[in-house]
Amino acid sequence: MNNKTNHQNNKGRAKLALLSCSRSQLSYFSKLSEQLKKDNFAEIILLNHKKIKIHLFACVQAVWGNLLSDAEKTKIKQQVDLYIRRKKYTSAGQKRKQWYWRVVLKTQSYMGFYLFFRYKHIFQRSDYSHLLVWNGKKFYQAIVIIAAKNYHIKCLYMETGPLPGYMQVSQHGVDASSQLPKNTDFYMQYSSGEKSSLIQKPESENLIVFVPFQVVEDSNIYCHSSWITNMRHLYEELEKCANQFSQLFFVIKEHPACSEVYEDLKRRHSKITFAPPQASISELFAKSDFVITVNSTVGLEALLVGKPLITLGDALYNIDEVVQSVSTVEGLYQAINKIFDGWQPNHQILQGFLNYLKNNYAIEGNMDVSTHKQLSNISKSLCDLLE
Repeated sequence: MNNKTNHQNNKGRAKLALLSCSRSQLSYFSKLSEQLKKDNFAEIILLNHKKIKIHLFACVQAVWGNLLSDAEKTKIKQQVDLYIRRKKYTSAGQKRKQWYWRVVLKTQSYMGFYLFFRYKHIFQRSDYSHLLVWNGKKFYQAIVIIAAKNYHIKCLYMETGPLPGYMQVSQHGVDASSQLPKNTDFYMQYSSGEKSSLIQKPESENLIVFVPFQVVEDSNIYCHSSWITNMRHLYEELEKCANQFSQLFFVIKEHPACSEVYEDLKRRHSKITFAPPQASISELFAKSDFVITVNSTVGLEALLVGKPLITLGDALYNIDEVVQSVSTVEGLYQAINKIFDGWQPNHQILQGFLNYLKNNYAIEGNMDVSTHKQLSNISKSLCDLLE
């Protein structure tokens, strides 16, 4: 009986591998593994990606890419293309010559093949039933997931959010991959009252729009945005809106964790300004009339304070009657006109959605502050997912 069949037919106690690809992940997963053991969880293995030894046979196999099936090769190449797109859209990447990207394509393809074969050898010798990864959309994690699924190992995903001060654990993925229900009636059962849409026309003809920039290599942009490719592209679409609507003034806040420099944009349009770095999100919410984002977590924070929200990409919180989600500049114009006409989120559905997130989906706590209660709750959620 081969290893794939072993994994499929393993009906004993679950054996969970926790994959860490950074110091912070290693620290958190180490604490989580201790909690899982205290809770008499099934066997726990901690995989530290940075400490896994080089496998010479995997190096040889990576050179001979024809050892991969067409499906495996396609999946790995998709991740390589995604990696290159992330790097190309940075300011530094746009200055690179074409030959540079041809070299990156070769080296990253080899790295993808190597990682696949390296973890394939690990999974061949193991009887893991599940693999837990952080986020799962970064290059290393994505390749390991391809190898794990090749051996029918079920993957679980963790991430911060979606609510501030909370975390999420899912068997489908995080953010827009989470497969949260989109049916508005579903969330009514977690709310009180009847469906109602409050029509509230803006008091002033001139409106301030808050636009949070996202990290230049944010996986939410490259995995869940078919329209907006990066923040410079977003700025170009805002320019079109500023020219189309004389009543709109846009305020952009750069992401505090992003190293990308946008000095060339800061005086390019008279109706688009950048908030000072010390300006808080809550302060910008208070001064704005509505929010436009691709799919930032700031969008969910906007919903928490009841701001009308327009999204330009796929987001976990894209719920009809709660958010206006658009994928073209024409759709954006229509959404803005609706706000001028008084469009507001349906507060009953919004309340139900937020209640569901808080009480049924997200887990209070974060990676930096891992209390016993939070680790215990994560452990319980993992047990539920493995049942």
